[in-house]
Amino acid sequence: MRKFYILWVSLIAVLFGGCGTKHFTVNEPKLITLKTPKLKLADTGYIRHDGSAVEVELFAAGVAVEKITIDGDVCVSAGCMDEGKFVKEYLYPDYPRDTMRQVLLGKDIFEGRGKALKKPTAWLF
Repeated sequence: MRKFYILWVSLIAVLFGGCGTKHFTVNEPKLITLKTPKLKLADTGYIRHDGSAVEVELFAAGVAVEKITIDGDVCVSAGCMDEGKFVKEYLYPDYPRDTMRQVLLGKDIFEGRGKALKKPTAWLF
């Protein structure tokens, strides 16, 4: 009798609780190039985000090779760390702590200083 009770409780927990994975509202395929002292990757991948949570999954030959998740902490294959520590260790010590998040979301960094705007091109026929 106890076996059936455990089975039913487990089944109800799975059905109503679901898995603990995050569901992102935006899922965009991108060509991603990361060239830092610790990360050297250039391949296709997906950038997923929902609110403040951002996830990058990089693929090489159709196989996932790296996953970077930013949601309070930054998690890479080597482990999780504070966002400020990640920027200091993986990017550059003088960058703001949200630099990686801003780059992945396509937002301005350094308040847009030095930003080069695209000039419209004229097509001549």
